[in-house]
Amino acid sequence: MIPLKIITLIDGVKVYLPDSLNLISSYVLEEQLDWFEDEIKFIRKIIQKNQHIIDIGANYGVYTLSLANLVGNYGKVYAFEPSNETAEILLKSLQINCFKNIVVEKKALSKEIGVANLSLNKNSELNSLERNNLDSELTELVKITTLDESMKLFQWKKIDFIKIDAEGEEENIIQGGLKFFTLNSPLVMFEIKVGNKFNLKIIDKFDSLKYKTFKLIPGLNILAPFKKNEVIDAYSLNLFCCKPDRSNLLREQGYLVNDEDDYSDENSPLKYSLEIKARQISFNSQYILRLPYTKYLQEEWLLNLSKFDPLLMKSLNLYYFSKNTLIAKEKYHCLLQAYNYMHSLCKLNCSNLRLSTLARIAIELGNRAEAVRALNILTKNIMINKKIEISEPFLLPSDDFENINPKNNILNFIWSSLLTSLEKTEYFSSYYSGKSTQGRIDAIIKTDFYNDEIIRRRDLILKRYENLF
Repeated sequence: MIPLKIITLIDGVKVYLPDSLNLISSYVLEEQLDWFEDEIKFIRKIIQKNQHIIDIGANYGVYTLSLANLVGNYGKVYAFEPSNETAEILLKSLQINCFKNIVVEKKALSKEIGVANLSLNKNSELNSLERNNLDSELTELVKITTLDESMKLFQWKKIDFIKIDAEGEEENIIQGGLKFFTLNSPLVMFEIKVGNKFNLKIIDKFDSLKYKTFKLIPGLNILAPFKKNEVIDAYSLNLFCCKPDRSNLLREQGYLVNDEDDYSDENSPLKYSLEIKARQISFNSQYILRLPYTKYLQEEWLLNLSKFDPLLMKSLNLYYFSKNTLIAKEKYHCLLQAYNYMHSLCKLNCSNLRLSTLARIAIELGNRAEAVRALNILTKNIMINKKIEISEPFLLPSDDFENINPKNNILNFIWSSLLTSLEKTEYFSSYYSGKSTQGRIDAIIKTDFYNDEIIRRRDLILKRYENLF
């Protein structure tokens, strides 16, 4: 067995992991001190004391442990992890955190009760049930059960949240939990990507149980309706669903937007309201003028306000409102329309740092692939032209740099912000990029504007591939 190490996450939880940089979880948590999914940040925001939670596919317990930390002594987390070795490591994490509110079940969930072979991957998060591969050496015989049977066993009365990450077993889990999903009304987070393919049939399964599907808007930490005909972002991994009573509760708390006031309706009051907002704020009041980096740019910007494209100014205004309104549906639709304006503008003319602004809004909406495309085009253009044009207002591609004072090196500062955002957006982790982005990381460090994670990325790449240099 590989020796273990302990990583302390950003929320203070300690996680035991195999001490190997060739494993996804071990590498990612050492690099980012957290899991790479935006969903975990959202879940940490909405979970409350005393709630009861189910984690299906707990793995080493990043979600399980963080959730246990949030629900407190009178809450409960039921963690299902079929792999004996992985579950034993999770149990060690329970001990080091002194958590007594977690039940670890060494079982897989499916549509039946019995046993099955678990196909073992070197990365335990990729383990999957494999009933037709009984002769494989890389398998483990595990117990399987259903949500309905577990509901009887644990006498579940009210489950508030359930995470399903079962590497393709999701539909069977739903089938084995029809009574559970009928009697309970949790918010459900479910994985939709297995390998490189999306499995959207799960949406229909939940829809038949009156669970409506939502997607996370990462920049706002709210859920918005997922429409079956929409193009799904290539980086998407999870969706959410819930019944009307849960969605109404989340809406009241400011964490969810329903279908009403759809901006696409020409007669919508919201459409009219957004058009007014897009024009009404004076640029002099924009929050970007209060950020350290704009101190060196705003004099020229203010002198040339009349020359800037109206779509650019509308987009910046709506982005401003998405951060300053208190109503979730206004936040979402302001951000969405800011994106639409910026996308249209960049189609016509992507000069200056408009693609940086587009990338920022796209990332916050969850349109990660669009942000990567924009940043790749922008950085390549800058390298070819050897120039960064800063004559019109722009947003940095992420908020990582917003509170940094660039002093007298504004161009290096901007260049680093672009490269850093591309590095963190193009891949979920440098575990996946390997040595291919080492040159980009070195270029970031040369600017003298970098954070601790960039140094960790550099050091982990060097350590992982040290025998190849």
